[in-house]
Amino acid sequence: MQFRGLRHGVWLHPEVSDHLRVWAHLYNRLGIVLQHLAAHGRTTVVKGCRDGNRGWRRSPLGGANGMQYYLWWTPRGSRVANGLALPADAVLVRAVRHHDDHAPLEAGGLDDYLPLSAPDDLNDDIAGRPWTDAQTRFVEDEGPVRLILGRPGSGKTTVLWKAVEARSGQRVLYLTWSSALTRHAEERFASFAPADVEVVARDFATFVGEICGADVARQGLGASRARFDAALTRLGRDMAGPWKNRRDALHAELRAILFGRAIPGETGCRLERGVARLDDDAYRDLRGDHDGVGPKAARALLKVARFLPADGVRAVFPELVAATGAIGRLRDDDLPEGFDDFDRIVVDELQDLTLLETAVVVELCRAIGRRRGRAPWLLMAGDAGQTVRPTGFDWGPLNDLLARRAGAPGRFQLDAHLRCPSRIAEVVERASERYVDLEKNVRPTKQRRQDGGQHVDAHLVHVPVPDRLEAVELLERLDEADDVVVVSVRNDPPSWVPERLRDSVLTPAEAKGLEYQSVCLLDPGRLLSRLRSEEQEYMVDAELDQQARRTAIDHLRVTLSRATETLVCIDVDATDEERALSVALLGDAAPYSPEDLLDHFAQADASPEERVQARTSDARLLIDSAPGRAWQRARQAFRLLGDPDLPNGVSDRAVRLDARTTLLATAARLLVDGPPDGVRRHEVLHAAREAIFSEDWSPPAAPEPTAHRTGPGERPDTSERPDLERHRVFLRGHQEEQTLLELAAWSDDRSAPPFALLERAHTLDRQQQPGGDWLRPALLPAAQALREGLNAGAADPESAAWFAETEAEAWLRLTGYEGDAPAKSRLLRGKAFDTLLKAAASEHRPARRKRLEKAEALLATITPDLLRLGRLREAQERPEEAAAAYERAGAHKETLRVWRNAGDWERAVELAQGDIRADLDWLIELEGLIGRRPAQQNKRLRNGERDRLEKLLDTVQKRPPRKRSGKGE
Repeated sequence: MQFRGLRHGVWLHPEVSDHLRVWAHLYNRLGIVLQHLAAHGRTTVVKGCRDGNRGWRRSPLGGANGMQYYLWWTPRGSRVANGLALPADAVLVRAVRHHDDHAPLEAGGLDDYLPLSAPDDLNDDIAGRPWTDAQTRFVEDEGPVRLILGRPGSGKTTVLWKAVEARSGQRVLYLTWSSALTRHAEERFASFAPADVEVVARDFATFVGEICGADVARQGLGASRARFDAALTRLGRDMAGPWKNRRDALHAELRAILFGRAIPGETGCRLERGVARLDDDAYRDLRGDHDGVGPKAARALLKVARFLPADGVRAVFPELVAATGAIGRLRDDDLPEGFDDFDRIVVDELQDLTLLETAVVVELCRAIGRRRGRAPWLLMAGDAGQTVRPTGFDWGPLNDLLARRAGAPGRFQLDAHLRCPSRIAEVVERASERYVDLEKNVRPTKQRRQDGGQHVDAHLVHVPVPDRLEAVELLERLDEADDVVVVSVRNDPPSWVPERLRDSVLTPAEAKGLEYQSVCLLDPGRLLSRLRSEEQEYMVDAELDQQARRTAIDHLRVTLSRATETLVCIDVDATDEERALSVALLGDAAPYSPEDLLDHFAQADASPEERVQARTSDARLLIDSAPGRAWQRARQAFRLLGDPDLPNGVSDRAVRLDARTTLLATAARLLVDGPPDGVRRHEVLHAAREAIFSEDWSPPAAPEPTAHRTGPGERPDTSERPDLERHRVFLRGHQEEQTLLELAAWSDDRSAPPFALLERAHTLDRQQQPGGDWLRPALLPAAQALREGLNAGAADPESAAWFAETEAEAWLRLTGYEGDAPAKSRLLRGKAFDTLLKAAASEHRPARRKRLEKAEALLATITPDLLRLGRLREAQERPEEAAAAYERAGAHKETLRVWRNAGDWERAVELAQGDIRADLDWLIELEGLIGRRPAQQNKRLRNGERDRLEKLLDTVQKRPPRKRSGKGE
């Protein structure tokens, strides 16, 4: 197979492989780390260095002989690699050292390194194979429908990637939870997928929007619940019956079961107010007995569903309404352009789709199969115990759906824990024991015990904080720590967290799919105590809480499994029971005070560069789920850059440019989606404009090739750019500023044509300047609105002329359009031409002439189009040219019409048939007869003869008879 080459070329010192080859587990771990560096330019966990070693990064490899070992590496442009003629985006991997070894390390010369530029270079002589036997079996299997079952960190995502990369000549649709995970996958495939493999990666919301042809509203679980509460309040609290004080549980039951289990067209399902739902009998059969919610609660739920208004359903569950519409379009074989020829469809994070949403993917497979004669392979991965929103996910109904509609799936179980150390894996296992107290039909299935990884030792810490004010102070200081994330175990931050700090606390849904070196959980003891109380005391209608309790346990497992090294439980103002439950969950945790915890994190060796990179990484990962926090982290990163010439400033140009790009990308996304609570629109614009003009952001010139050794403090001599270069830099900043303003204007009024925005975006994209790719990701969530704007603009006489001056196909690609962009562009230009021509027909001559000139300029971009050329020439009253164009197009009917309208009977008769030909023959004969009229005949005609002649002419013209003059001669 042929490959494109690694996104980040790796220059590897041979000592690295030689050092680790004696330890198989570290040699395999090296393979994982090198792949991360090659695809993403960094690893998940990175530590910096101080003093003379500043500029080196360290990534943990694991332990051997009682020591923890780290891989030392650095990117091009850092102070230790400065002066080496490394290619753009390259990574220098220098050494393996144990944790306490901080002796000065020089980079040396490039001749000392092995250049690794393609996936094949990462062979067994360089590093071990980072694949388990279970993963390899899945990759090599030939089953067309396959499922991967695994718990957190078991390598589900990685094996999906490997399955894509293992076969050539494929077109693949890759679906996952968020735009951040989508981008991560795209970076991976750009390095490791074969050159003839095309991967289209989309998050779920964007994918469903593509199928529906309309952008899907994105909202978190909290926003959905808030809108549901508002709708339920309008109906009246008493309508909810036994659910009255369990609104979250009612929301979960509606979303996961009544709507989520329904599939349009299947027995027991119906469409109502635009969304699929189980009919009343089917829901009562499924959940109306005492193994479900009971008959009384089932009746109350069905009553609420019956009275929820259509706009309320759309507001609370927009993704389910969109999924219903998507299934209808796919069953009508209405596929979006570019979505009809996939060879494989790959779905990650499957557990966060309801059965209804999963059916969209299945119906896409069937629609492709009908069109191509063969369905694409379908590969899916999930963990039933990791849902972050109520989906009622269960492998049983999923298997049944696949068996009916796609084919019986092959199932593969991954048991190894590749992300978390053993001690953290054991904590996740203890949390999973809470499932045994749920009704069997609600528990997640296939929750096997899992072995943890041994590559890093884990730190388990318990911090009791007796006072809420002290907890707020701790939270403020943790917000400044590097590679530490604070997560609530429930769907909202605890009530003691002040409004100004709520964005610094992630919810389980916001933390999903992310990894952090250190994770601090807030108030886990309080959640565990509540779950324990519900287990021990049978409350009235307690069965109604089953779905909500399952989601709460899932949330706990998701938050616990985010940590790759340090897991901290912080219990604030907790009871003895709550503290004891947290300690029992952790096992052998170290007891820390708040000051101990801050000291632990303060000892991290984070350089200024690493502090900035930790924040830019957060901003990119959180933009979908926690936009307020993403904006906060992006601004922190930019503020931390400082003066590059000072010791505490960031001197690495690549890091500085990345911080700027991240801030602009985050600002662009907030403008498109709308700023979150607490963030103002003008604040976003001001900060972005400041970032654009704050300094010269041109990338540094590559140093001259050299093999001499350089020390950490050496920097190449740089001379001042000439005035022309400074002017070019200013122009680039001006273009970016104008693009930002166009984005703000269109986002504020989406009824306006997006032409100016897309043209400026295309200009940025075409320049391909480093750091200039900040806009494109922000446009995808509004892709359907932008395309609709293009269609509407082509139908508007006042904007249609834009299509004469721009590259519409490039505009379409900016929106993620996967069809034939040149063909679609031609259709849009044709529509715009038709619009101009129609508008010109009703205008006075000066305006008409200008309109036709615009139409002619537009026609020049879609030639040859002889039919439209003929129509244009007709409108311009140039019949000879119009007829010639129609004749070349083989449009005889139109040619005939032109000649007849021009009164050219002789040319028209050559094309005419039937009655029309007879008419034309008669007219020609009449003209000939008139031509033979005797000279001076009119003088000799009497009045009666003239009257009769006039009557004959009136008969030909179908005029009413003329009145006789009444005068004789």
